[in-house]
Amino acid sequence: HNAAEAWLRASEYFRAAYFFSRRYPQGAALVAAWRRCRDAFRAALPALPFAIEPVQIPWRHDIALQGYVLRTMGSVAAPTVLMPCGYDSPVEEFYTLGGYEAALRGFNVVAFSGPGQAEMLHERGIPFRPDFEAVVGPVIDFVERTAQSEAGSDGCLDATRIALVGRSFAGWL
Repeated sequence: HNAAEAWLRASEYFRAAYFFSRRYPQGAALVAAWRRCRDAFRAALPALPFAIEPVQIPWRHDIALQGYVLRTMGSVAAPTVLMPCGYDSPVEEFYTLGGYEAALRGFNVVAFSGPGQAEMLHERGIPFRPDFEAVVGPVIDFVERTAQSEAGSDGCLDATRIALVGRSFAGWL
């Protein structure tokens, strides 16, 4: 438990470090701090109370959205909350900005970064797009495929009960 909290704190410190480097979204300092933010979060995963796995969500041709699936504890399919990251947030922030609380209340979470967010912007240089439904649609498809392949297993995603939690520049919508 203490190790997980320390890694989550380190992840946030690295996020704060690159926050002030956003003038150059692909700048060396920002990318290095962002990668350390991601690495610290992933180091926390084994010690967190809920199972979280990194995933690649097919999006367009050879481009996948990076994200995570957090599974609540339970033996039945649980509703699924989709959590895209915000403009200046890494997808890893989902855990402390609602993912943990959603899991405590019996929800699975699929968190992901889209164009103009996190690694899509910092590592790949893919900018925002106004038609975010073109991003959310493939994420729903991913949930449906995953739910079908996991049917009957513990903590499986429920593709019939999906909610989307969005964030604005000022906070949660």
